[in-house]
Amino acid sequence: MSLSDILVVDDEDVVLSAIERILSAHALHYRMAGSAEEAVRQIQSRTPEILLADIKLPGASGIELVSLCREQYSSMVSVCMTGYANTEHVLLSLESGAADFLPKPFTVDELISTITRARQLVGRAAGSRAPSGLFLLDGHSWGRVEEDGTLTLGLTDIFLRTIGPVEAVEVPASNTMLRQGGVLTHVKERGGTVYRAWCAFGGRVEQSNARLNADVGAVSSEPYGGGWIARVIPTSVEEEKARLANTWPPG
Repeated sequence: MSLSDILVVDDEDVVLSAIERILSAHALHYRMAGSAEEAVRQIQSRTPEILLADIKLPGASGIELVSLCREQYSSMVSVCMTGYANTEHVLLSLESGAADFLPKPFTVDELISTITRARQLVGRAAGSRAPSGLFLLDGHSWGRVEEDGTLTLGLTDIFLRTIGPVEAVEVPASNTMLRQGGVLTHVKERGGTVYRAWCAFGGRVEQSNARLNADVGAVSSEPYGGGWIARVIPTSVEEEKARLANTWPPG
């Protein structure tokens, strides 16, 4: 990986040291801050490309920091992380303007794959090509309510544009329970890197897309059509709709 400007914000020295070792080993340029207030001072001095911020910080939270950066530093791509990971934290992070969420503890591969996706968004318009009638968990997945009351779930074109050619997609098995803000799927690109995509809606998996076992390219060529991931019987569809961006009015 080439040099990149990353601001890491965490109040735990052990976490900062671990991230420092990983980023150094991958030739990534980084700065460190121990609080949101210190991060803002550094951002005002020189705006980084990527902000990697822990949610729990002394003073202002990482969520508040990311929200501020979305309003005042729109060129920056933010990622939230926490050791208290749950689906609510994923949703709050993405709603605040973060492009991704990184649970702690994380592996070297998980940190680097998250940074890799974030770098693909730097300086790019993030507008989705999603057709009307879908609900979007920004930058990750979409859901469509079908006439029979089931939900079809898939990956957004934004997510797919931030990774390389897809080699494999992990589809959830029938009767698996998915949660909004939980993991929908893991996608492996041809270079071997594995990326995690967060789920737009919760529900019990009624059907997985078996086509992807033989034609994995469909997930990229037809992300809103034949490349869908799963169909689910929803749990709380009306409540979950309220937390998602949508492309209404339906086409």
